Amino acid sequence: MNNNYYTPINQMTKIMANELFIYKNDKLLWKESGSGRKKSLEVGCLDKISGYVVFGNRMTKGAKTYTFRVHNIVWNMHHGIIPKGLVIDHIDRNRSNNLLSNLRLVTQQVNGINTGLSKNNTSGIKGVSWNNRDKKWQATININGKAKRLGSWDDKLVAKMSYDKAAKEREIIYKNKQTELMNGE
Repeated sequence: MNNNYYTPINQMTKIMANELFIYKNDKLLWKESGSGRKKSLEVGCLDKISGYVVFGNRMTKGAKTYTFRVHNIVWNMHHGIIPKGLVIDHIDRNRSNNLLSNLRLVTQQVNGINTGLSKNNTSGIKGVSWNNRDKKWQATININGKAKRLGSWDDKLVAKMSYDKAAKEREIIYKNKQTELMNGE
């Protein structure tokens, strides 16, 4: 999906969000009725392509409709605008679970770590695949969009341990980078 389809959350300030919505019982609800919406009705609908709960809203500048992701609004209402270079991650990987307790502020790289198995995965273990040429299990990790081969082993669980170690190291590096971004360094 084209990432430009969704408008960045900084288009809707915390003040605007709090004028339009209330967050009650772990749900984002409309504050007032109008324009096809009902007071206290849950905001948004599931985008079947992206898996996010989204809603469109006509902003005050002309008739342009912006599409917002509900998890960004929920975060924004409680913590303010998302700093540049950071994104909201769904901890449980369920893009429609917008409980505040399920959302965290992370770098795009950390968000990328928090993914499930690829649909092409045949080993059942993230980062591990069978190498037909070598007849061994290999571990691979993606770093900045490039695959880095970690090695090959006879034992699938050893390959898994290698991937897990590299992923943990990578997460520590990105969390340090995230701290720098949040502190404006």
